[in-house]
Amino acid sequence: MLKLYKRPQPTETWLINKLIEMSSEGYRIIAELDKKNKVIIKLTVADKLLKNKRYDDRNEYKIYQLLDKLSHKNPNIPKLYGQMSCYEKKHYLENMEKKLIDKGLCNGKEDDIKVYFTVMEYYTDAVQLDRLPYRLNKIQTLSIIWQGLYQIYMLIYVFGILQSDYNPGNILIRKTSKSQIEYNILNAPYRFFDFEFKHDGCNSISTAFKVPTNGIQLILIDFDQARCYHHKYLNVVEVSVSEHVIKHAYSFITSVCSYGDQEILKICTEHFESRGKHLMEYSKQFFNRYNKEKNEPSSWMLIDRLKVTYRMWLRELHRKVQYIDGDYLDLC
Repeated sequence: MLKLYKRPQPTETWLINKLIEMSSEGYRIIAELDKKNKVIIKLTVADKLLKNKRYDDRNEYKIYQLLDKLSHKNPNIPKLYGQMSCYEKKHYLENMEKKLIDKGLCNGKEDDIKVYFTVMEYYTDAVQLDRLPYRLNKIQTLSIIWQGLYQIYMLIYVFGILQSDYNPGNILIRKTSKSQIEYNILNAPYRFFDFEFKHDGCNSISTAFKVPTNGIQLILIDFDQARCYHHKYLNVVEVSVSEHVIKHAYSFITSVCSYGDQEILKICTEHFESRGKHLMEYSKQFFNRYNKEKNEPSSWMLIDRLKVTYRMWLRELHRKVQYIDGDYLDLC
């Protein structure tokens, strides 16, 4: 497939809008790509049309630029077809549900509104967690939790990304014929900074772990509230950063267990309250260092310590929650 930025503008010959939904963070469009593939478009505008924004207008667009680099390494995130920025007519955006249905995007000129959009895979067979027609049993709950915990680890390990919004609507479940999902923790050459050795230690030795699916696969969507702690890509508007990946992982677990096994939730909660909060307290020194000295070394130290403490927490949780096949948890 050609890169999107090489495609004709307007997009009406190859990307047609079929359903448009509005949220506080932006537009979500179900569209047809080349009139044969259904896709999702996440669109934001560089304007004040959207109210109550906490982040940069292009936050999700920039996060997906980073995820695109790792698209072949992210088994629980939709495949990205590409990204584009262009101009759209203001009166189209103000009445998008009527003006742009069955049409394309990029109808404006440089004196109109600049828009940014990401085109990604649309799962017609995926169901939001809170709309599942059944409750996850113990084995299914474990499978979904560990798929999520590994995906979270991969994102913090490479770019220091935290998804930040694990409400049930952003957690999709789909059936899969795959018996296992493999996680290759190594993601060189992107992590982390220029001064690191790109071919040393964990940067050259891939650590893989296979998670049995029990017939279901996790899909995580919506990165409009995501944070990125990498100094080169830092996108958080707040004056200081303080959110630990362990807290985010526990938020994911509680969402899954709300529609799954309560015994697993009890074990994870006890582990979070004891070991998790202890590691989070220990990590405050690295947040303080970065907030005081916002430079590359302190950013590297923050991400590295978040990765290490999260890995410790996962290993210990793995011993408390006997996993499906009993494999030893090994993370680089």
